[in-house]
Amino acid sequence: MGKNHIANVVSSVLNAPFVCAYALIIYYSINPWSITYLSVLGSILFLFVIPWVPVLGYYITRRESPSKLSGRRRIPFVIIGLSSYILGTVYFYTLTNEGYRYEFFTTLHLTYVFFSSLLILGNFKSKPSVHIGGFVAPVTLLALYVNSLFLLLLVLVPLIGWSRVKLGIHTINQLVLGFLIGLFSSIISYLIVESLLFLQV
Repeated sequence: MGKNHIANVVSSVLNAPFVCAYALIIYYSINPWSITYLSVLGSILFLFVIPWVPVLGYYITRRESPSKLSGRRRIPFVIIGLSSYILGTVYFYTLTNEGYRYEFFTTLHLTYVFFSSLLILGNFKSKPSVHIGGFVAPVTLLALYVNSLFLLLLVLVPLIGWSRVKLGIHTINQLVLGFLIGLFSSIISYLIVESLLFLQV
C-alpha cells in the first residue's frame, strides 16, 4: 500500500463534513435528549445539504475536488456554505431561546460562520486547510460542551496535515493557518453564544 493511497484514505475519512458528522453522532450519543426532528433536520439541511451539494456536483461534473482549486476559485463554494451556516445559526438560536436545548448546535453553526468568513479572507492571499480547521473546530466544541478529554483527538492533526502535504494540496503554513482559524472560530463562537444565553437569564 503506497503512501499516496494512505494519504488519500486519511484525507477522505477525516474531511470536514465527515468530522462534523462524527461530532454530531458523538454529541447525540452522549445527549440523547437532543435527538429531535428539529435538531436532526436543521443539522442535515444547514451543515450538509446546502453547503456540500454544490461541492459534490462540482466533483461529479469536473472529476476534480474543489479542495484542489486555487484559493480564490474556492471562494464561491465557501460563500454558499457561509450562507447556509448563517441560516443554521439563526434557526438554532431561535430554538435555543426556548430553553437552551440547542446551544451546542447554535455554537456549531456559528463556528462555521466564522470559519467560512476567515477562509474567504485567507483564500485571497493563501489557501488555509479546510481539513485541519474542519477537524479542530468541532473537536474543540466537543471538548467545551461534552468533555475536555475530546482535546486528545487533536493528536490526529499531524496525521491529517501529513496527508494534505503528501497529496500536494497544502503547505505547512496553510495547515497552521487552518488550525488557527478552526480553533479561533470555535472558541469565539462558544463565548458569544454562552454570553448571549447568560444575558437572557
